[in-house]
Amino acid sequence: MLNIPPDTGRAFWDHFEAQGWTTGNGVPIVQWSAKLSAWWRREQAKDAEAKTKAAAKPKFRIGTQTAPDESF
Repeated sequence: MLNIPPDTGRAFWDHFEAQGWTTGNGVPIVQWSAKLSAWWRREQAKDAEAKTKAAAKPKFRIGTQTAPDESF
């Protein structure tokens, strides 16, 4: 329905099953589908942030830097 990968759905289920279907501060989860949707959006934001950080990381270019293993 939300096109969520099975691994993400399983992580969601395992997490809240272990917590007794309550939030971090003990409030019972009433609408699990809304909670799953929020979980999925948060996971997508984390993935996008990781990709942005990886893209911003400087690349090693031959002749412009010393390779990390040459310091020995």
